[in-house]
Amino acid sequence: MHWGRSYRIEHANNQKHHASTRTCKKAMSTRQFLALIPVVVLSIAIFVASSLPALSPPSLGIEWQDKVFHAIAYFVYGLCVQVAVLGYKPSISMSHAWIYVVLIGVLFGISDEVHQAYVPSRMAEVADAVADAIGVLLSTTLLGATRRFLFRLGWR
Repeated sequence: MHWGRSYRIEHANNQKHHASTRTCKKAMSTRQFLALIPVVVLSIAIFVASSLPALSPPSLGIEWQDKVFHAIAYFVYGLCVQVAVLGYKPSISMSHAWIYVVLIGVLFGISDEVHQAYVPSRMAEVADAVADAIGVLLSTTLLGATRRFLFRLGWR
């Protein structure tokens, strides 16, 4: 084996490669952490709001306004889940991302309704869980736009 100049250059290049790999891994974990923040914050906010015994949103003047508020809240929740899924693993296929977003969003909506069943003066309703699911499903229409937005931020 030749231990001359070519070995030293190759060894130096390998060291640079390993250093850049470590930097990439650290940047990915930071990106992954940042991607989770919106969904974690909104999950906590929904949980806290669901824990309040008497919550009366502003009137829209329609009989089923509660379901509209659920759909809007879970539309936003679905967008936050998209950021988490796509930011955590940018290479994920769109079909897998769609499945994760729908599963996480719908299951969280169902768990929220179960949680409300144990809060005084609140009740769990299947119609609320359906409105939550509709909001999450509607948010998936923006899955491609969310991916493009994250790519523009450099999250590849």
